[in-house]
Amino acid sequence: GALPLVSTTTNSKSDIKNVPELDPDKLLARSADKLKLNLTKELELAADAAKHDELIDRVSLILCGKTNLTIKPNIKDAFKNYDVTSPEQRLWIVQTVIFMVAISPDFVVLEA
Repeated sequence: GALPLVSTTTNSKSDIKNVPELDPDKLLARSADKLKLNLTKELELAADAAKHDELIDRVSLILCGKTNLTIKPNIKDAFKNYDVTSPEQRLWIVQTVIFMVAISPDFVVLEA
């Protein structure tokens, strides 16, 4: 199972103050803390190679607030060999797009 991205529990050790609990066993036990994403629209776009630009733009708009990413060709290149007819590989396409947008300079750097 995937680890939740956020824990609402803080470490109870007296010498550690306000540190998020990072013990994987404790994190996995707290299902309420797991981030759940509805990727229905993204998976639909991933199923059609002609709509991969739209998929990248959608994720970019959600995460960065803009669609003109300079790394779009690199993102498309990262999953160009994935099989869009495979449900598992469509999920990989969506996850790859989300990951690459999230590590892109456009996401990391806030422009004024």
